[in-house]
Amino acid sequence: MINHLAADEEPHFTSLKACALVCQSFLPLCQERIFSSIKIALDGEGFLEEDYPDSEQIGFKPTASQFVALIMNSPGLATYIRRLEFGYTTEDLQLENLSESLKKIDRLQSLKIAHFPTHVQNTLGTDPMDWVSMPLRSVFQYLLRLPFLTEFSIIWGIRGFPVSDLALCTNLRRLHIFAVELGAINVPPFLGSTTINKPLQIEEYHVWGGGLHGGDESKTTTKLLAAKHSNGQLVIDFSTVKRVLVKVMQKGEVTVLKSLFKRFQELTALDLRSECNSTRIYMASLAYILGPTVVILRCDVSFADIGLGAIICASAKTLKSLRFRLLIRENDDPLGELCPQLEKIQNTNVVESIWVNILVFTGIVCKTGEEWGALDDLLTRPRGWPHLKRVVIEAHLAVTGGWEDDTFDGKMQSLALSQFKKLASSETIDFIYTCKYVSGYMAL
Repeated sequence: MINHLAADEEPHFTSLKACALVCQSFLPLCQERIFSSIKIALDGEGFLEEDYPDSEQIGFKPTASQFVALIMNSPGLATYIRRLEFGYTTEDLQLENLSESLKKIDRLQSLKIAHFPTHVQNTLGTDPMDWVSMPLRSVFQYLLRLPFLTEFSIIWGIRGFPVSDLALCTNLRRLHIFAVELGAINVPPFLGSTTINKPLQIEEYHVWGGGLHGGDESKTTTKLLAAKHSNGQLVIDFSTVKRVLVKVMQKGEVTVLKSLFKRFQELTALDLRSECNSTRIYMASLAYILGPTVVILRCDVSFADIGLGAIICASAKTLKSLRFRLLIRENDDPLGELCPQLEKIQNTNVVESIWVNILVFTGIVCKTGEEWGALDDLLTRPRGWPHLKRVVIEAHLAVTGGWEDDTFDGKMQSLALSQFKKLASSETIDFIYTCKYVSGYMAL
């Protein structure tokens, strides 16, 4: 019963909290679930929702001072914490007993860290925290050494994070790095342990931004590819990676990605993001080193990317899920080059689901005619997509300056009936079309 309440009531646990008061035997069972996930951030607010939507499922969201008070008053609660998200300011580092409170955690499985400038949460990359001289470094090193820790995310406002600290997490499986400047890449011999001196067998690698202000993602990957222990072994064994998210902003980054992709032997999910028109012609070269193992492909096709078709074709016999993001600029064809690229694998694919997210800014002239119908025709051709079971198209109308265009909204809302007639009436394909207003870049 308690497990059922915990699963249904996240993140508020209203019934579970009431259940904890029923009897003494229920209390630890309820506490274990209520305090299994904790997020510490400015004023208790979230800081990872945009890139980690599941972080909204965190059950308890105290400020740093509230967390210290909770653990110092009830130290036994710390052993229930499995997932910790900690967004801290310089002021938080001065809190009495903060280190002591964090060191009471002994069964952590997931750790996410971010540094915010004091009182300026939205100014990311300013007033960075030097990791090596940070007062809490020894505490985080302790957490990284915990034997059950398998997920580590380090995000925003941190400078000089040495790879030697990453090597402490010997059972790491999921690594996420966002807008963090890495420091020294080689692991010194004084760490000693033979366990620490073995490569990390990670399964998931997400990298976004190679410095404090983002951009040049290749910096982080270049350093991690080269990082070695004192015995000559690599710090990270990328051959075991199954899921990867990378962002391409400059053509030079494609060269680094080639080196990264060559290390993959078990890749099944690729999330490839590109927002720079100058990279499109170079991305085709990635296809020739991917190998026929990818089952899930997510990518940005905001620009007509002639490399997309080659990437799709490279894994045509294994791809089961395709997810695309498109940003409509000026008078663009709303689907860009998506249909011509998909045509390259019709009749030879095993795709089961296709999801397309389209962002259109109000004030942009977006076509609402047969350009959309081309996708409807392509995906319903006989024997073209024999395994296709689900198609989802989400159109987001981004409001800028508070202006909404009711006429354009009406045209976009009617697309399901006017341009997707075959998909909408299909008995074998579950077709979903939605259109809604969002704020600014919220949909990206």
